[in-house]
Amino acid sequence: MFKIPEPITKVAEKYKLSLPKSASDKNADIWCVGKNFILKHDALTRIAKVEGIIFHQPQITEIKSDNKYHGFMMIGEAELDGMKIWTTADSTKENTMAKYYVNMCEKRLRDRLTLKLLDLYEYGLYSDVEAEDFKKQPVEDKPMTKYQATQLVEILKPQLNYDKDIVKAIFKDLSHSDALDILDHFHSGKIEEALDNFYKLHKGEK
Repeated sequence: MFKIPEPITKVAEKYKLSLPKSASDKNADIWCVGKNFILKHDALTRIAKVEGIIFHQPQITEIKSDNKYHGFMMIGEAELDGMKIWTTADSTKENTMAKYYVNMCEKRLRDRLTLKLLDLYEYGLYSDVEAEDFKKQPVEDKPMTKYQATQLVEILKPQLNYDKDIVKAIFKDLSHSDALDILDHFHSGKIEEALDNFYKLHKGEK
């Protein structure tokens, strides 16, 4: 039986958002994929406006792979009631179906900042533009991308106790969602938690 968790219902009531009538209903402001509930970008834009979130101009970096154009990354800040946070977002050939990389990157950045400032990730809520995968009903997770691997290596190398062989062993079976979660922890400043989650994968604890 399809049931929407109470925290999701409360979010919908607070911001006057429509809820799905079934697990397959993708027409509402909030819809679901597996155990996660997805907020449409337009809904998150309305939430940010209601809350009065202030977005600062982001830094934009062109991503290259093997000296070839690959996409864009943005680092941006937002604040609400004196609390300021920052995060990153990217739009590449691997995670964006449309070719409007800058526009998609900005949407993802704004949505992630909104979700983080309001702690909506804690309810299992995500934005529909964070990944093109949310527009399809996934059956199983896919392997991490080459770009994710490059990012992880750049972050892991300077850390103490870096072991190339262990990292290589973890990379062999690392999924796209696990890599995304670990990178998100790093970018949010949760370095120790990110390292712990990463090396637990080698021990098979996750």
